[in-house]
Amino acid sequence: MAEAPTQAETGLKETSRGAVMLGELPQEFLNVETPGGASSQMDRDAQMAQQLAAREIQKQRMQPVMVTERLFISVIEAKLNKNYGLVKMDPYCRIRVNHTMVETDTDQNGAKNPHWTKPVSVAWNEPIETIYVEIMDEKSLQTDVRIAWTDITLPDAVKHGEQVDDWWPLTGKLGVDLEGSIHMMLSKKRVQQTVPSTGMPLMYPQPGYPIVAPIGVPGATTVYPSAGMPVYYPPGGIPPQQQQPPQPQGPLFTEEDVKQLKEMFPTVDEDVVKTVLEASRGNKDAAINSLLEMQ
Repeated sequence: MAEAPTQAETGLKETSRGAVMLGELPQEFLNVETPGGASSQMDRDAQMAQQLAAREIQKQRMQPVMVTERLFISVIEAKLNKNYGLVKMDPYCRIRVNHTMVETDTDQNGAKNPHWTKPVSVAWNEPIETIYVEIMDEKSLQTDVRIAWTDITLPDAVKHGEQVDDWWPLTGKLGVDLEGSIHMMLSKKRVQQTVPSTGMPLMYPQPGYPIVAPIGVPGATTVYPSAGMPVYYPPGGIPPQQQQPPQPQGPLFTEEDVKQLKEMFPTVDEDVVKTVLEASRGNKDAAINSLLEMQ
């Protein structure tokens, strides 16, 4: 009668729960294989990354982009003829355009020669004829004091899309146009922004066919160019025939992009990172979101 194999020979040990294997696990343990026999874990990761990236891109494409016009105002500096108060003034500018009020940053101890670095902008949803500018002295323990002011008639050059860089006289306690002068740059620009989703499905008519869209801007239209992306234009915006053709793009991503994402996700294979970037059309934010969903 043959002797039963020992524990060392079989690598198995009997326990109350059955036989268990002792020692190192074989190399092929838990190695999932495709029907063709090759390891599929990396392939499944890459496939999932492509699906997540494609979903992210589709979500971005479904978000409409609103194109609006804005008046950009850069208040650069002022030269004042008098310092009011016992200490140096802390001037800032308060600007009113139609029904909108905006403010610049404060130049601490700017006194009679303040400088500002923060440009401001207002929506150009209705005709703009004048800009009212006040220079205020910021106070910590009392109400801010108005130092000087001016009414600026918006130059026609700005309305036609040109940038105007000029000085305007200031009025104050010293008299009309006797308080000093202020240096400003004015320009009109078109900007794009994503419109928050309302949860309502978008309807895609034929390319270039405009429809009125309820996006909070009276008279705004939606134009669907040949790419299928909805673009909103405010009243008097760019007509479809004046749209610029898409410019040819360079590489979708660089080795530096791959390196950055690999550092953020060290456990993800580099080929998977490249696949995600390619599926995301080089959009690193979308790629990061896809890789996060894979973790």
